[in-house]
Amino acid sequence: MPDPKAVKEPKKNKKDPPKAKVENAGPYEKYFVVPVKTDGQSFVVHKIPYFIATPKKPDIVASRTVNQADTVNDSVLQHEITSFLRTFFKVFTTGTQEELSYYTKDDPIPSMSGIMTFQEVKNIVIKKGKNDTDYLVNATVVFQENQSKAKVVYPYQLRLMKEEDRWFVKEMKNQ
Repeated sequence: MPDPKAVKEPKKNKKDPPKAKVENAGPYEKYFVVPVKTDGQSFVVHKIPYFIATPKKPDIVASRTVNQADTVNDSVLQHEITSFLRTFFKVFTTGTQEELSYYTKDDPIPSMSGIMTFQEVKNIVIKKGKNDTDYLVNATVVFQENQSKAKVVYPYQLRLMKEEDRWFVKEMKNQ
């Protein structure tokens, strides 16, 4: 809404009053602090969150490179593992916990069904594990968050094993 004085003056002089300024809607970027405490088991917000000025970007650069030493350069193995990872991450984001347990060994991995949708696996680096059926795999996985449709890219380190011509995830860490 324009300033009342700015409207009154043009009316006296029989001119058009100024138009109201139209602000465009978002997206906006705001920063705020959420003070939390922990007892080692869980977190709790212990003070009222508050807004802050835009922080300066740190001069720290995260290293996301994977040590390429000792990588396995077997095209058949590369194809097998890539195919397995595509299937595993699809089930990871769409399957039930029971369906996901078919692809895992030992500790269960919680399903992300209904949260994200798998898009693709990239940058796969395979290294030999503890024995002939054990492999350490670094991969970048692209997902799409279901509500916002935002793409997210996560680097994973997986310990895979092959047993009777079937692949399993023994361990999975988000790096």
